[in-house]
Amino acid sequence: MTVEGRVLDGATGAPQAGVSVEFTLPGHEGPRAEVIATSAPDGQYRVEITTGRWDVRAHGNGAWAPPSRLLVEQPAGTAAVHHDILVERAGIVRGRVLRDGGATVAAATVSVETIDTAVRTALDETLGRSAIAGADGAFELVVPPGEIKLHATAGDASEGFASATVAPGQELTIDIVIPAPAVIAGVVRDAFGNPVDGATVHVYDRVLGGGADQHLTTTTDSSGAYRIDTIHPGTVTVEAARAESMSPPTKRQIVSGEQLTIDLTLGEPIAVRGQVLDADGEPVAGARVNAVLQGARQKIPSFETAADGTFEVTLGQAGTYVVSATGYPAKARVVVEVTADSEPIVVVLQDPGGIRGTITLAGGAPAPNATIAVARFHREGDEHAASKDRPRARTGASADGTFAMSELLPGTYDLVISAPGRADARLEGVVVAQGGWADVTVTLEEEPS
Repeated sequence: MTVEGRVLDGATGAPQAGVSVEFTLPGHEGPRAEVIATSAPDGQYRVEITTGRWDVRAHGNGAWAPPSRLLVEQPAGTAAVHHDILVERAGIVRGRVLRDGGATVAAATVSVETIDTAVRTALDETLGRSAIAGADGAFELVVPPGEIKLHATAGDASEGFASATVAPGQELTIDIVIPAPAVIAGVVRDAFGNPVDGATVHVYDRVLGGGADQHLTTTTDSSGAYRIDTIHPGTVTVEAARAESMSPPTKRQIVSGEQLTIDLTLGEPIAVRGQVLDADGEPVAGARVNAVLQGARQKIPSFETAADGTFEVTLGQAGTYVVSATGYPAKARVVVEVTADSEPIVVVLQDPGGIRGTITLAGGAPAPNATIAVARFHREGDEHAASKDRPRARTGASADGTFAMSELLPGTYDLVISAPGRADARLEGVVVAQGGWADVTVTLEEEPS
């Protein structure tokens, strides 16, 4: 079957020559097939492939397109499948890796970080995702346009991070500073003020500059003391646990080289009962239930409801908990205040809904490389939902610009839509009803010059 089209600049619509277009048919253990073509001077490309869901990416000659997926079906008659690919001009980031005091760091590894596995793989196999700094600490990377995160690792395993927004074709200078590690120490006590031996202390570190979050642990000694001295500057959440007891989370900012004292107090465990019901008020057996102390990072192991929909669980302390339950496909989340004399928790499952629609470019053409992401989630009657309970759904548009985002809790969503060479669009107040679909249409304008 023939698939053909043009490689176009997403910002100007100009044809792009010399761009490698790669179609890959995914398999369970690596690609089952790969077909590559190079765009002609008029941007045209042509490949012969089979039907199926193909991963498509394009790169070369200073251009880049994030990976997308194309469903290839047998067209009527002998017509070819038409698929244009919008690319962006890659940017260049140069800079130096430095210590806190300004000394250069030779031979550090500098890499572009992303949590999107498909994009990470595409970078590794196309533009390249890392470089080695020279003797003067200097590095240079070719990067995709948009928000990027840089990670520098020195020979002694110390790390530094930086982030920036790169416009298509932009050349940018960014220095990456490796800070001096910070220290957190303190004492863990029980509810009566006694030091606790053998408590596990968790430090969750949201690193400044776009670095990956750290999760560090240590154990208290016989005096209840603990110390962790490899903390990156940023926002830390510190918690302690022993047996079924937990401490409330403590959140602080910490800077390079700082020594911070955080003492923690374990709460008294509380036995909690509850029941999961469906939308008609009937008990749901075998529903999967989770309970998380609001603001905490430690997770209590999930559990299932009994035949009558009931459950019993011991929580690490009193406080406000987000309790979620799933009885596929229905699910629900409630925020409850748990005390020693709390009433049983009742969770009523709701059928999930979804958001679907079409993303077009100015002029009406579909935007096949558009990405749709949930930026914020609100829920009626739940003041905590907007800040503490945010589904992180994300999907891409298909070749005809359509998309569907399913398995969403009922509520109100704000979306951000982006595409190569186009200004981001924000769509606010999209209401998803129980078991229903919200239909949207978005037009992306050209990115301001």
